Formats: sequence, structure tokens, C-alpha cells
Amino acid sequence: MFTDQLELNKRCIIIGAAPVFTGHEVISDRDFVIVCDGGLAHVQSAGIHFDVLLGDFDSWEGPIPQGDFETITLPKEKDDTDLMYAVKFAIQRGYVNFIFLGVLGGRTDHFLGNLAAGAYVAEKGGLCVLFGQNERLYVLKDNILTLSPIPGTIVSVLSWGDQLRHVTLSGLAYPLEDATLTNDFPLGVSNVIPRDAQSPTIQIGEGTAIVIVSQ
Repeated sequence: MFTDQLELNKRCIIIGAAPVFTGHEVISDRDFVIVCDGGLAHVQSAGIHFDVLLGDFDSWEGPIPQGDFETITLPKEKDDTDLMYAVKFAIQRGYVNFIFLGVLGGRTDHFLGNLAAGAYVAEKGGLCVLFGQNERLYVLKDNILTLSPIPGTIVSVLSWGDQLRHVTLSGLAYPLEDATLTNDFPLGVSNVIPRDAQSPTIQIGEGTAIVIVSQ
């Protein structure tokens, strides 16, 4: 079971180069922080300490800096995106739960690729959270997500695969009980947390869900 308070064990932060860069205030000294390629501009401007810098450096102009971090230079021709390589690298080091920053607002193909990397995390049993502008995208599989009861928050639940089965939505304006959601009909879009909500909960019995929380 997960909550939107992001109190996650063994947490890895991955920072990309997309223009929307929000949420870096959640980074703590306990996090393992990986910077992908042009995401270096974000961490330099925000003064963020990081552990690993990796990429093929096609989106970074200038010399690659040196410091008390590991640098991994990747080939330009490869199967994994820089961010996907970072996810696999962190999983090999024992990390399960991920937060992606700087991954929205750029090219649509890059965004969908980043979302696919989040689905890979969910397949491994973890939670992946992508930070956007006034929104968070939670990717989880066969699990439960409990949200803070903030009235007026918009909550959308979408299926990454063909179906989400045994979906129960409680504490929302439009509840569901043991429902099936498909990826060709957006039934779960634009739900809302009502004023009297106690513990808004998204329960996914089977399948990988994208839960978009907008405020």
C-alpha cells in the first residue's frame, strides 16, 4: 500500500532534461539521486547534490563536470533511453520506488517513454511518481494508493495495459466497486475529492494503473 506522502523505502530520484522541473523540494539526504544528461542544468540551477550522472550527453552542451559523483557515459545508439538505463541501474542497486523529476513538458515521445519506464518500475513491485506542473502521476500495479483528503483535487485513473480489473475507488465523488477499466474508454477521468472525504483510496486488484492527481 502506498500514500501520496511519498514515505517510500529505498527511494531513487531520477532527474531528466524536460522543461517542467518541479518537486525537487521532496529530495532528502537519504535519497539516491541520478541525473540524466541535460537534467544537469536543472540540478546546477537548483543546487541539488546527486550521486550519479549518466547519459549519452546529446542534450547537454559544454564540458561534463567532475565532482564527488559517479559518471557513466552511454553510447548514443542503444536500446534503453538514458532514463530507462537509470531505472535499471538503480534497481540493480536495490532500489524499488522511484520519483521522476524533469520528465514532463517536452516531446510527447519522451514523455510516453518516461511513463513506460514508470510502468517497468510498477512491474517490479514499486511505485513510480512523475512530477508535472501542479500534478503528479502515480504508476502502480496490483496495489493500493491512498490520497490526502484535499477537497477539489482532481483524480483520474487510467489503464496502462488493456484492462484494470477489480478496481475500487472510495472517498471520491464518483466511487467504483470491483470495476473493470479499459484503455479504450476513459471512464476514470476527472473524478474529484469531495469536501467530506476521509481517506480517498484507489485500489487496483489487477493491472498497471496511471493515477493522475491535479490541484
